[in-house]
This record gives sequence, structure tokens and C-alpha cells, in this order.
Amino acid sequence: MNLVKKIWKQKALTPIVLKETDDSFNTVTDLLNAIENEEILNIAVTGPYGSGKSSVLKTFKERVGKDVKILDISLATLDADSSLYAEEDTTAEEKTTAEEKTTAEEDHGKEIKPTPTAKQKEMLNRKIEFSILQQLVYRKTLETLPFSRLRKIRHFSKHTIQTMAMYVVGAVVLIAFALQVDFMQIPLFFQTFNIPNSAQNIISIVSMILLLTMMYETVAYLIKNYGGLRLEKISLGGNEINIHDDGSIFNRHLDEILYFFQCTDYNVVIIEDLDRFNTTDIFLKLRELNHLINKSEMIGRNIKFVYAVKDDMFKDSSRSKFFDYITTVIPVITTTNSKDMLKRALKELGHDKEVGDDDIRDIAFHIDDMRLLYNIVNEYHQYTHRLDKSGQLLEPKKMLAMMTVKNYYPHDFSELHNRKGRLYDILSPQTKRKFVDIAINKRIAERIKQAEEQLAAYDATCHLQEKELRLAYLVAIYEKLPNGTYAIIIDNAEYKISQIADDANLFEKLISKEEVEYIYSDFNYRERRYSQDLDFRDIENKVNEHFTYRLRLEQIGRDRGKLEKNIQDALLERQRISTYTISELLEKFDLYDDECFKSIGLSDMEEDFVRHGFIAEDYNDYIAYFYPDIMSLADHQLCLDMKLNRKPAYDSPIDNIELFLEELPETALRYESAWNFYILDYIVKHSSRWYRTLRLIVKTLTLEDSANFLYKYYQFNENGANAVVKLCVNEDSEGMWEKFYATKEQNTLLALWLRNCKTEFIDHSRHMWMKDNYDFIAYIYNLLPKEIQVYVTTKVHYNELTHTNPNMLDLIIENGRYILNEHNMPIIVNNKKAKDDITKLDGLEEMKWAVKLELVTISWHNVYKFFKESDNVVSDELIKWIENNIQKLCKDDNYKIDSYSDLFQSLYEVSNFSDAVYKKLCKLVYWFVDLTNAVLDLPISKLRMLVQFGAFEYNLDTLKSLHEKDAILSCEYIFFYKKDHLSEMLEVGIMNSSLAEALLIHTGFDTQEYEMIVGALTYDDVPVTRVIANKICALQATQFSVCDEDLLYDAIKLCEDEHDAVFTAGRLITKKGDDESVINTIISNLPDIYHALSERDKQIKLRNTDYNRFLVEKLKDADYISSYTIKKREIVVNTKQEN
Repeated sequence: MNLVKKIWKQKALTPIVLKETDDSFNTVTDLLNAIENEEILNIAVTGPYGSGKSSVLKTFKERVGKDVKILDISLATLDADSSLYAEEDTTAEEKTTAEEKTTAEEDHGKEIKPTPTAKQKEMLNRKIEFSILQQLVYRKTLETLPFSRLRKIRHFSKHTIQTMAMYVVGAVVLIAFALQVDFMQIPLFFQTFNIPNSAQNIISIVSMILLLTMMYETVAYLIKNYGGLRLEKISLGGNEINIHDDGSIFNRHLDEILYFFQCTDYNVVIIEDLDRFNTTDIFLKLRELNHLINKSEMIGRNIKFVYAVKDDMFKDSSRSKFFDYITTVIPVITTTNSKDMLKRALKELGHDKEVGDDDIRDIAFHIDDMRLLYNIVNEYHQYTHRLDKSGQLLEPKKMLAMMTVKNYYPHDFSELHNRKGRLYDILSPQTKRKFVDIAINKRIAERIKQAEEQLAAYDATCHLQEKELRLAYLVAIYEKLPNGTYAIIIDNAEYKISQIADDANLFEKLISKEEVEYIYSDFNYRERRYSQDLDFRDIENKVNEHFTYRLRLEQIGRDRGKLEKNIQDALLERQRISTYTISELLEKFDLYDDECFKSIGLSDMEEDFVRHGFIAEDYNDYIAYFYPDIMSLADHQLCLDMKLNRKPAYDSPIDNIELFLEELPETALRYESAWNFYILDYIVKHSSRWYRTLRLIVKTLTLEDSANFLYKYYQFNENGANAVVKLCVNEDSEGMWEKFYATKEQNTLLALWLRNCKTEFIDHSRHMWMKDNYDFIAYIYNLLPKEIQVYVTTKVHYNELTHTNPNMLDLIIENGRYILNEHNMPIIVNNKKAKDDITKLDGLEEMKWAVKLELVTISWHNVYKFFKESDNVVSDELIKWIENNIQKLCKDDNYKIDSYSDLFQSLYEVSNFSDAVYKKLCKLVYWFVDLTNAVLDLPISKLRMLVQFGAFEYNLDTLKSLHEKDAILSCEYIFFYKKDHLSEMLEVGIMNSSLAEALLIHTGFDTQEYEMIVGALTYDDVPVTRVIANKICALQATQFSVCDEDLLYDAIKLCEDEHDAVFTAGRLITKKGDDESVINTIISNLPDIYHALSERDKQIKLRNTDYNRFLVEKLKDADYISSYTIKKREIVVNTKQEN
């Protein structure tokens, strides 16, 4: 007994007597003072649930004076659930209305009470009144309330029964002696004992007196015990009629209540737990009752009612009308101080510092009731002491959390024992596998995909700087614009492509537009301004269809090692995810918003405890004893299901696996029902003992459709599944491949197959499958057997390489086990570090792909090496590469190497370059270009560029060859070498109208050079055209120079500019002097208006212009006209008279 007393030191849950130092004692003082006030009759003690109202009332009872007689009424035993509203005569319509107003559901563990109808409220109030009346009347004995009409069962003791029997017998005897009844043989009695008559008379008188006394006592007893009866019902013909049918119990039995207080000395009535019913109507009735009692002259004293009421009992300010005085109990415990309270309670029971402060804080946050807190600590103490003895290693924080759930959600706790309920749902293996699936298929898969995209984007971008990346997209934009575009308009300002590439903000503004505005020069060198639709997504697809501009931009400057590590970390996490606890899965992969989690419907407390890992998969250790030698009921049922082939769930847990296997017959192992994760785990670990069992199950797995089971088993235990699949593959490799390949979970299962296969298992179809699934193989490469690793890196050519496994990738590229394509080349270039040196690639085909995809740096070194590898042929790939990167090439000064001369000769022979690119190449001329047939076959525009940039060495034969191609070329050639060789070239004998026109309209010659050109023209070689005429006249109009006279005549005649033609004519007249015939010829070549000047006796009017004044002046000097008069608007000319 001493040992029991020493251990038993737990907290009672009953109210306590407060000390004066306690905070809540002030409420006791308020209550004591209120009781002394004669005017205060109805007193409310308010406070939240669990604030300590009962302790205040208990202390009040201890502190009141002897003159205060307290009557306790408690409604704690009256059920407050919806059964109170049940009433046999409630109509179907009323019930339907109540149901429509109500949704009974659980909100954080607290049940929402249904909203009662008016009739149900009345029924509830009557039950409450009846309970109060019962506690009043049945509290006292019949002796105290002898005239109460509410009858009680009267108990008669054996002595009382004997006394009453003797009383009745005595009464009969007295009647016999008083009346001397013959049939009672009284005369015979007197005669027998010789009793004289006088004595007989005395006996009769005494008997009569005694009989009357007994009758008096009997009547008095009947009046005392049955005088309160009244007629309630009249029965007529089997039918009952209620004489009094008042709805209120208080109204019906008011006299009983008044009679009770009349017969007792109570002057204070304490009513508790009345607030459990959430009805305020009863308070009005109790206040009315209190008023009637206190006004009754039968009682003659004040009776005070004291109510214990929750703060939220009244929804508004109306509570003051129910009570004469209200005193408040401030809660001792709240969620803010519950940590200290819980910590103190644990310490008092000897569990100090077992649970960390942070854990106590997290658990106590959900505790807001002192009684529950004490009970949580009590049960923590009990479970800890009892379960510790079973050898289980328990974590105190988990035990404390479990006891908290047990007190707040007892149903959920109870359901855990049966593997049911929402707590079990969140902790069950089935739910964990769902979470694992979500984490792998959504979160981790997305991380791996994102990391691989970033790595691939890095490989496609790492050779670029930001400016170069922008330039690549700008070139693509320019290609959509017309030839001759030289500027783009942004914010009403003109920018060249190089300026936009340099400025990230300008580039961002450009790509954000839906329309691009640009300026270009047409064929006549006139500026044009237009706009064109711009969809940057199309540009992105053209530059790189796999990655967006922004994704590539993000990769510039990043560390490739970190990107690879991101992939490896995600892959590693995918491998070890099954080892995570439920709380780790929820936290790491943010599964709280997933429907799988939300659908379980945990309360806030339960969710918080699961998040913190307080409630975890080992919950069973904290709710039950462990018995190693007894099969549990659940195990027994599972064993039966397997025997009967009922196909229980694969993850059905087994409490005692060793005992279970001993009880399971061998015949059951041939059924699919025996496929159980826990069984396989155990027999794989203990295969030496359970070898036959393992072989039987493996045989069944190879024969039946076991893919789904093995996939789920892999999710449950990867190592166990790997061991089992190895046995299955060795048993039937082809059959297992077919099973695995046909399922939607084929990736996981085929990985298991490959991890456990041999090279002889790989036939042609599987070899071809490997060719298309490099990433899959790379992912599991490190897990493959050595011989399979060698096979996959030396025998298979892969279509799509990835960075999933760097070690495998190195071997694949080293062994050349890949297909050249757009996907693989970035990886190959990066792996071979060939970005800056194209020669590190193997062969022309690899170079072509690298150039086509622009994976290598554009430089004259790489261009030359590619050109040489292409047998000195400028291929389409090289042309496009140069076209797309001409800006960068122009900045590369490392081209003046003699060995590059044949490259440039070949480049200049290519006609497929755009004129803009070809012009930039011409600017780089360092060696003279041989005038080969290929060069001569170039378009005139490109040959002209070569000539303009001095690509051809000076040679008259070259001049003749160019002239034969086009006069414009010989013109440009003459212009380029005019300084030292103009005279020689003009005399070479190639002059014709085309060349003359080209030379004369060329704007690059000075006046002296033009005179030389004009002087080299002859009438026989150069027929005058309007272009030649206009240019000759324009020159002669300013200063007369040597020119073939016949050419001048034709030039004057064909010149389209009257000014130049007249001035030329005037200068020619000056030169010829007074030769009238020559002057006549000159005049005849002028426009018609001037022809009259050669006639006689004419007066001609010419416009007053500078050239006309010049002409008439020269004609007068030559004595060709008589006179002329210059007026304001005209010149009047008088020709010579007839002789």
C-alpha cells in the first residue's frame, strides 16, 4: 500500500478550494458581498469554459457564514445533445424544418449543436425544469415534506412491518373486547377466566378508549402522508382526461416549490451547468420563480439564486436583464500561458524536463482547459509508467501529444486501435505511398525537369555573353525586315543593331513590342520608314526552339557544376524519399494544400501535431502494450483472409510477422492474397530460414500479373523490391520484361529489371529500346551491374544524350556511342570543350552540326579549320554561320595570316552571301583577289564591292575583263586607280557610251578628271546619249574644255537642261568666232525657240535669263545679230537685215 501511495500523486479533476492569494479569489469576495446585499436576488458567476467557476463556487461554500444555507442544483447529468429535442408528437414538418436549419458537423473537434424549433426549445425547458424540481423534492425525506404531492417510494423496514401488523391485530382485539363480539368467543373468554361483569365492563371501556386513540393516530397519519393528493385525471369508459395540462413544470408545481422552501431553511440556491443547453429562456423562468418565492408570505425570507454561466451564453447585451449582479471569473489558463501550466503540472508528477520547452509550447498551444490539462498530465503519467515496462522506447513529446489528442478527440484516439479514423488515415502506409507518389510525380519530377532544362539551356548559351545573346535574337529580327534596314525606332529614337545589343533596356523594350518600326534605304538610296508585326515567340523559336530567351539569359554566368548538382540532389532525393516520415514528406514537399491531405479533414490540433512529428507512424507504441508471443486480432483476421484468398491489401500491416508466418499454411502462399509487403520484407531479410516460402512467392509472382504489386512494393521498400525482382528476373527474364513494359509504371519496373539482368538477357528489341532511352539508363547507371554498365557504354548508339549521369556521358562520348543530331550536339561540344576550338570535334559531320547549331565560337581560326576540313569548299553551313555572325568576325583581327588567303579567295567567289555580309567581307580585303571565272560569275553588285574595296590588282587586262562584264565595274576600277593611271586607262580603247555614262555620272571625280574623261570621248566611239549630253553640257556650261566638236553639237541638241545647252552653245560660239555657218549649226541644235535667230529681219523675244543674256551677248560679239534690248521680263533681239 505504501508503494501505491508513493506512486499515486496525480491531479484530481474536481474543483479546488481557492486560497486568498489565488487570482480568482476576488470573485469569491464579490460573491460573498453580493449575498449580503438584500436587494440582490439573482447572481451570475460568468467566465469562459474551464475558467474555474466551479472552484469559485466551492470556495464560496466554504467561506459563507452559518446563517447561509446553500442548496446545490447541478444539470451536469442531463444530456445536452440532440436527443433532448426529440418529442414523440413533433410533426414531420417541424423535424424537416429543423434539419434544414442545421448542419451537424465537426469544426476543429467541437460539435455544432442543431438549431431547435420553438416546440423543441419548450420541450428542452420542461426537461430542465423537471430536473430542477426533482433535485428540490427528492433531496428531502417524507418527514421533511409530509404534504408533498410528488410521491416517493416509501421503504418499510422489517421492524416497521412487524409493528404495523401488531398494531392491526391489536386494533382487532380491542374491537372484540370493546363490543364483546360473540364470534370472537369473548364471552367464553370472560367465562373461562371467571371475570365478573364489572370487570368485563371496565375492559370494554378501556378497549374502546384505546381503540379511539388508535383511530386518532391512524387518521393523523393518513392526513400527514396523503393529505396532499389531488385529482389529476378522471377515467371514463377507459378514456383519460387531463384536468390540468400546463406546459411549464414550474407553473404546474409552483405550490410544491413554495412548499419545499417553506419546509426547509435554504436561502441560497446554486445552479450549475445550466449554460450547457444554450437556451436563455430558462433564465427568465428561473428569475420569475425567484421573484414568486421571495414574494410568498408562506416562506417569509429571501431566497437568492446563484448561476454559473459561460461568457458567450448571451449573444448580446441582454444578459443584464436576467441578473441583479454579475461577477466574472478570469480564466486561469489560456493558450498564451498554457505552456507554463503544463510544464508545472508535469513537474509536480515527476516528469520535469522530459519534454523540451519548444515541444511543450507547441503542444500546450492547443490546451485551454485546466481540467483537461490535469487529465492530460495524469494520463501521460499513467501511460508512460505502464508502457515503459513493456520495453518500448518512447519519446516523451509524442506521448504527451497523444494524450492531448486522447482528451480532445477521444473518438479519433479510440479508432486508432482499430486502424480506422482520420488519424489513422494520415498515418497509414497507404496514405504515405500516396504522398510519396505526389512528391515524386509532381514536386521532384518538376525539379528534375527544371534543372535539366536549365542545364541544357546553359550548354546552349554558355559560350555567349549577354550582348552576344541579344545580338543573336536581333539578327533574327533583322532577317525578317527588308534588305537595307539600318536602324530600328525605339521611343522615337533611331538605334543601330549594335546599340540595341549593348543596351539591355533597349532590347527589352524592343521585344516587348507587338510591332517593330524601322528605317531602310531603297534601291535609289532614299530613306523609308515602315513598321511590321513582331512576335518575339517566333523569333525565339527561330533562334532556339528548345529554350526561351529569358531561360538562356538566366544561365549566363552560372556555375555548371551547381546545375549538375541540382539534378543529382533531386535524383538522390527521389531515391531516398520512401525513408521520409509523414511529417517530413508534408514539410519538404508542401503537401498541405494537396487534396489528398485536405480530404482527410484533420482538426487544427491533429494537423499541427502531425506536422511537428508528434503524432507519427509509430503511434501504436503510444496507445497499446506489446505482446511478442500472441497473435493480435488484426493479424488473425489477415491470416484468415489469406487462407481464403480474399486478396487483402498489399500493405496490410502485421503486428507479429514471425508468428504470422508460422500460422500461415503453405497452400496460401500460392495465392495472390499472400503478396504482402511486410511478409516479403521479412523473408528477404531472413531468406536462409524462409527460403522455401520465398521461392513459392517468387514463383507465383512470375506466373501471375505481378507488375502492379512489385511497383507498389518498390515504393514501400526499394531494397526489398530489388531483391525480389532479381529472383523473378533470373526465374523468367523475358516474361518479367513483358509484364513490366506493359504497365504505366514501366520506368520504375524496367529499372529494376535492368538492375538485375545479365547481358545475355538483352535481345535486339531491348537493345533498340535502350537506344531511345538514354536518360532512363543514365539515371540508373550507377545501380547497374558492371557487365551491363560496359554494355550500355560500348554497344549502344543513343539518340538523345542528357547530363543525368556525367560519368556515363564521358564514356559514351569517348566511345562515340551517339547519334549526331540537334539534341546531342550541344552536349558533345560542351563535353569535348570544343567551343573555342572546332578541331576538337571528330570529323566534318560533327563540325557541320556544331556550325549549323552555332555551338562553337565564331572566329577566323574556326572558320578556316572548318573550311579546310570541308576540302576547301565553302559549304552552305559555313555560309550561314558567317551570315549569322559577321559582326563578330569583323571584330576578329586574327585573319591576316597568309595561310588564310585561299579561304578568303573562296569566300569572295561565293555568290550566296547577302550583299550586306559580302560588303563586310570586302572590307577585310588583305590579299588581292584573283579574277577567276567564279569571281567573274558573281552578281554585278558583289563584283562592284570587290572593285570598290580594291580587291583586284592594277592591270589593264583586269580592266578589260571587268569592262566586258559590265561598264559599271570598269568605271569603279578606273575610279579606284584614277590617281596614278587615269590617263592610261582612258586610252586603253574600251570607251563606249555605257562606260562614258558611268564615268560622267560618277560623283567621285574632280573637275580636271572630268575634263580628261570628256577629252577622251570621240564621236566615232561614243554615240551621244541624253545622259552624256546632259553631263557634257553641264561641264561646258561652267568652263569650256576640250571636247570633240561633233560630240558638242549632239550634246547641245540632246541636252535636257536648257540652261546648260544655251551656255554650252554660247561658249562654242565664242570659240568659233564669226564663222556664220558654224553658228547656224549651233543655233539649229538649240530648242526651237532659238531657231529664229538665224533668220533675217526678225525680232525675237527671249526670256530674260542669265543664259539667254550670255547667248545674245556672244551672238552680238560675233556680229551675228543686229541688236538686242534687255527688258524687265524679256530680251528683244533684232536679227540682221537682208543684204
